[in-house]
Amino acid sequence: MEEKEIDTKKPVKKGYRLLRIIAKIFLLIAISLVFLFFFIKSPWGQGIIIDKVTSYISNKTHTKVKIERLFLTFDGHLQMDGLFLEDAKGDTLIYSKSLEANVPLWAMIRGESIGVDALHWEGLRANIIRKDSVEGYNFQFLINAFTSEETHTLTPETTSAPLNINIGTLNFKDFDIVFEDAVVGIDSRFKIGTLDAEMKATNLETMTFEASKLQLSDAEIKFIQTLVAETKPDETQAPLPYLSVDNLTLTNIIADYKSVDDQIAAKINVNEFFAEIPKIDLSNNDFDVETFRLKNSSIILNTKTESNGSAKKTEGTKTNSDVFEWPDLKLAINTLDLENNAFSYLVDSAEPKAGVFNPDAVVLNGLNLKTNQIILKDKTAQLEMDYFTFQEISGLNLKELSLKLQIDDSTLKITDLKTALNNNQLNGYFRLDYLSLAALIKTPEKSKIDINIPTFQIALKELLRFDPNLKKNPYFDALSQHLLSGNVKAKGHLSDISIDNLNAHWSNTRISANGTIQNATDSKHIKFVIPNFSATTKRADLIKFMDEKALGINLPENIKLVGNINGNPNDIHTKTTLTTTQGLATLEGYVKNGKTIEFDTKLSIADYKLNELLQNDQLGNLSLIVKATGNGKNINALNIQAEGKVSDFTYNNYHINNLNLVGNIENGHGKITSQYKDHNLDMTLNAFVVLDTLAPEANVELDIAGANLKALGLMDRE
Repeated sequence: MEEKEIDTKKPVKKGYRLLRIIAKIFLLIAISLVFLFFFIKSPWGQGIIIDKVTSYISNKTHTKVKIERLFLTFDGHLQMDGLFLEDAKGDTLIYSKSLEANVPLWAMIRGESIGVDALHWEGLRANIIRKDSVEGYNFQFLINAFTSEETHTLTPETTSAPLNINIGTLNFKDFDIVFEDAVVGIDSRFKIGTLDAEMKATNLETMTFEASKLQLSDAEIKFIQTLVAETKPDETQAPLPYLSVDNLTLTNIIADYKSVDDQIAAKINVNEFFAEIPKIDLSNNDFDVETFRLKNSSIILNTKTESNGSAKKTEGTKTNSDVFEWPDLKLAINTLDLENNAFSYLVDSAEPKAGVFNPDAVVLNGLNLKTNQIILKDKTAQLEMDYFTFQEISGLNLKELSLKLQIDDSTLKITDLKTALNNNQLNGYFRLDYLSLAALIKTPEKSKIDINIPTFQIALKELLRFDPNLKKNPYFDALSQHLLSGNVKAKGHLSDISIDNLNAHWSNTRISANGTIQNATDSKHIKFVIPNFSATTKRADLIKFMDEKALGINLPENIKLVGNINGNPNDIHTKTTLTTTQGLATLEGYVKNGKTIEFDTKLSIADYKLNELLQNDQLGNLSLIVKATGNGKNINALNIQAEGKVSDFTYNNYHINNLNLVGNIENGHGKITSQYKDHNLDMTLNAFVVLDTLAPEANVELDIAGANLKALGLMDRE
């Protein structure tokens, strides 16, 4: 029995002994790890580590290296404070106040990925400088020191798997990086207050960068390109990046940019910026922006004309204005919000001036813009603008602009249009239908138009901002004293536009018309048919354009002009009736002024009060009919046949009835004759005339066979 008990106990003792051995090993490892941990954490251990690291680097580079604190924990936590590294000339290359990184050691050991789960970096100072291509960059000594002298050539069969880069949370604070490269002409400096980023994906092979958060604040950026970049063909086509940011925030950013190559200088001050960008795919030109918001910021853009700078010139390139191609671009912006921003555009250092608009010196303040949708894709463009306002330094004040715009390869449509620029206003609807945009450019007359503008208001005085010389034009000066308002509705093809109604109002003057306009896009072949037009005005308006004293006349108080007109600027047919408080006049016929002059007209005047018109109480009412036809190469060579009859005319209370006039002019020379006889007057008139645009002549002979001067009211006795 005792032997059996001994046999059964032996295996148990061996098992416990093995467990004790394993436990002792783990205990030893644990004690070693704890000792190593405290060794790394202790000032004595850190001093040894730092001394080894700095001595190794210093001996390799023959430069001064300092590290105040350095340790790496087993969970991949790296801490380094007070790093200082000078360049070969003894100047500061890098200084880092504090660097803390969480490195995934096990993933790196297994070869799964490299990178950092979290990186906190504060107080970085870096100076990267290259003065020439011989010595290279000021960090070249580091590359030379740690590069093996032996060269290893990879066999063609040697391949490497794509490197998996893992980047998590980044927190940078108080950065000041100088990058100067005299070889390529770059002078730059990047001062960053804080930069926080939370990366979701990083793939250098596909150039994919996705972040859930990216925040930059209190930064000053300077980038100056002083030399013209020489572009060389790149045989290796690197993939363009793919970017996405769930939350992009910029606060208090100042940027200074200059480029000699592009002749552009820009100063940007971003106070508040926020964006949500689901996708920026540069390879496929696909941009998707959920929100884009800029507030209380400014942009100043300076450029130079090609003649004053060294801008690139393209020779041998030909452009065809008749060809249109939709851009290979997909763009979607859901919300664009600009609030209280400023924008300046200056060409050749032009100086902006108040009261005068200069397209080379545009300064916009109080710029506000809100859109709900901007889409460009699949040969379609859409825009919904809630409002757009700004104040331009010349005095232009855009108080309101809102619209909905849709463009595709067959239609351009603007709806809900409301705009107010200073005292100018326009509300309405516009639609243009065409076979294609290329066809619209090549044959615009085939396009169909539909316009409905319920209200418009034009302040002509605002044109003085664009051309101050208009102030010297007395007619424009008079027109600009009042607003021009009205409405218009038209539709049809550009080759045949039908104007349903057109109404215009200026001071006491009102104009209305309807009709058609043909070949509106071709000024040489334009035609118009206006079956009905009407214009009413008052003397108060006319005297602003006519000097009654100089003309020796007194205009009627009320004037109305109605009739029709058709033809073209060189061939006008009309029947127009003028009704005034002084009398009635009608003009009917046509006038052609092309290669030759041709006309056939009839003028009728009924009971017109000449005494009021000519301010002469001796004159009475006038009624007459004049018919005239003519033709010729010019005024100097006109052939005219004219007949006139004064049916009633009163002079000094004496009535003259049925006075006939006959004119016959050939090749610019001719005579006008008239014979009149009643029981108190017998006379014959012969006038010889010479038509000339510069020096016309007239020789008048009046033969009076008999006249009762008392009856005519010329004398008190017979």
